Amino acid sequence: MTSETPSSIPFSRLQRWLARFPESGVLLVFVLTAILLAVESPQFRGHENATAIMTRSAEIGIIACGVSLLMIAGEFDISVGSLVVLSIYVFTGLTNLNCSPPLAMGLAVLAGAAAGLLNGLITLLLNIPSFITTLGAMLFWRGIVIFVLSGSFMSYHGDDAWLAPFGSILFSHFRATVLWFLAVAIVLQFALVRTPFGNWVLAAGGNAQAARNVGVPVLKVKLACFTICGGLAALAGIAYVARYKTMQVSVGQGFELEAIAAAVIGGTILTGGKGSILGTVIGVLFVSMVRNGLVHLLDSSYLHYPVTGVLLIIAVIINRRISALTH
Repeated sequence: MTSETPSSIPFSRLQRWLARFPESGVLLVFVLTAILLAVESPQFRGHENATAIMTRSAEIGIIACGVSLLMIAGEFDISVGSLVVLSIYVFTGLTNLNCSPPLAMGLAVLAGAAAGLLNGLITLLLNIPSFITTLGAMLFWRGIVIFVLSGSFMSYHGDDAWLAPFGSILFSHFRATVLWFLAVAIVLQFALVRTPFGNWVLAAGGNAQAARNVGVPVLKVKLACFTICGGLAALAGIAYVARYKTMQVSVGQGFELEAIAAAVIGGTILTGGKGSILGTVIGVLFVSMVRNGLVHLLDSSYLHYPVTGVLLIIAVIINRRISALTH
């Protein structure tokens, strides 16, 4: 008969806590960083600054939720930034041709979802790594838009009233995009932890062959995740139009890297089978907060990129340590 030593009891409790609440680590770091930035920069504590962080988080967060879901399923999509610009082009182009804005929105989201589905079909049916497939898609879709627009920009000339559900400023100066972000996160988190589909996503990402052996429709599950990822990128594109009304062909560049970084910082592992949308939400807020804080502390947003890179590497190391502790 064995018994736990007094020193092992706290450790075992930590293991159980991390297994039950894997997002607690990044949440703690988020809170400590927020306190540090608030102490060092009085401007950081302002209400307007909080709304700026939330607005930026919402724009990237809608994309990051889809990217995270796909990563949990064991695949990547680095074309989401190009799907943003594709959806903007479809939406603004159709509305400028006097198409009904609601119909144009639906077709733009459908275009993004179809592009995501195409990524999945090429990846899964032709057995091509999703990184390669979506790298090609990233270049293809942005290249098409650049070619059609001749490298210029495009403006929305439709009725602004139809953009209000995405771009209007609501209570406390928060934009409606924040509500869309929260709605997407809640729905996907619920689907991931409370539905058979979520179990299938985790199983497909953890061990695809074992999942097939127990009857999980791995192909359909991954195709669904690719489609959702593309559709959410398109939704983010519409939110962008609602805020800025104008699109340059460079829109969305770097969005995919920020989305992946946020997902990994939030606990989604690169090999699939583990992660949560809640963790991704915290990761998105953390990345946006750090970017904002650097502007206030050092008067430069360019350091955001190297700092995010360092945070990404640290997050991978920590995630591996946590994974080892909980198994």
